[in-house]
Amino acid sequence: MKSETIWTFPGGRIEEDETALDCAVREVFEETGLIISITKKVCKMFSERINGKYFCFLAEIVSGNAQLGSDPELSQNNQ
Repeated sequence: MKSETIWTFPGGRIEEDETALDCAVREVFEETGLIISITKKVCKMFSERINGKYFCFLAEIVSGNAQLGSDPELSQNNQ
């Protein structure tokens, strides 16, 4: 059986009462262990396929040591 490695950018769904910026900071920490500071909003896209919005940000690392993590949302979708 062939094992495949999937690389994705950190990301996830915005929780109730959370801004897109707060979500980005939280998701990066949860998935990489890095604390970041958002420096610029790069883009906002809408996908009719999933009826959702995508936000892309540029950020600086404030602290932490990068670590490989798993994406629980990806794992849930592939079960």
